[in-house]
Amino acid sequence: LLKMKLVSVFFGLLALRETAFLLWEMKIPRWAFRLGCVVVASCPVIAFASANALETTLEMWLLIALARRLITGRAGEQPVVLGLLAFFAVLARPDAIAPIAFMALTCIFIDRNIAMNRRLSWLIGAVVAALGTAIVELLYFRSLLPNTYYAKDLPLDRSLALGSRYLFRILEPFS
Repeated sequence: LLKMKLVSVFFGLLALRETAFLLWEMKIPRWAFRLGCVVVASCPVIAFASANALETTLEMWLLIALARRLITGRAGEQPVVLGLLAFFAVLARPDAIAPIAFMALTCIFIDRNIAMNRRLSWLIGAVVAALGTAIVELLYFRSLLPNTYYAKDLPLDRSLALGSRYLFRILEPFS
């Protein structure tokens, strides 16, 4: 477990480093660069994830690396690198598809002098990872949205009853 936590901290540090590079390349005043680095480095969510959530810090690092390359470079110049970053971000956590979709929508409106297929070709990596994950889940779990109750082999009605009882119990006031 310690090794996994250390790897998670490493990915958190890589995310902070990538953020610093992004801020540096934005050509902002030095005080703004320093303030941005301090704000990101002192964010409690990043600190918590860096110590406890390996896939979260991996996703964070990959998404910041993708955003940095989309912002500072031209979206059509390095589609293979961008596609690999998107692929591994979605593979690490499928919910990465939401910020990646937002980045893709943004790419539609920037760099209009580059052909649309070159601006968005990197998106194929995320789509392949999302579809591959969905196919594996469908084949293995026979469900597109497996959950912990599925893994425990509980029927849906029993799962919902247990889940709602859990939620109501944690929402009760302490006495």
